[in-house]
Amino acid sequence: MVNNLHELLKNKELVILFRDFLHDLKSAENLAFWMEAEDYKTSVGGDLTKKGTDIYDKFFNPSSTYELNIDGKLRKDLNDKVSSGYTPSTFDAIQQSIWKSMELDSFPKFVQSPRYKQFKESGKMSDEPKRDRSSTLKMVNKYFEK
Repeated sequence: MVNNLHELLKNKELVILFRDFLHDLKSAENLAFWMEAEDYKTSVGGDLTKKGTDIYDKFFNPSSTYELNIDGKLRKDLNDKVSSGYTPSTFDAIQQSIWKSMELDSFPKFVQSPRYKQFKESGKMSDEPKRDRSSTLKMVNKYFEK
């Protein structure tokens, strides 16, 4: 049904299914960050700074429950960029790194999962999304409003 992560991200039901799959793997924050970074890029002015600060606090603050696992160089580069002020490209390198991780690790596991195989056979999700009050689900909905 889907051959790559790009195709998956064009189907809202599959994105929700993938999000639930990532949640079970304890890596749903990867998709959440990627989607928030996509939204961030379209921000302007003060909204850019507010969204950038929110993203930084949510995904890069060591005390955050959603802290992303990124290497030291990416973290240092991000801190340097943030100290110079938020720009539309502030999170690009990390977003690319997260994409590569999802594309090479999470996506292949997902398409082999029973959940995906059931979706492929029936063309619909078997259950309502888990954690329907999650901020990631809100971001998924916002992503598909574009």
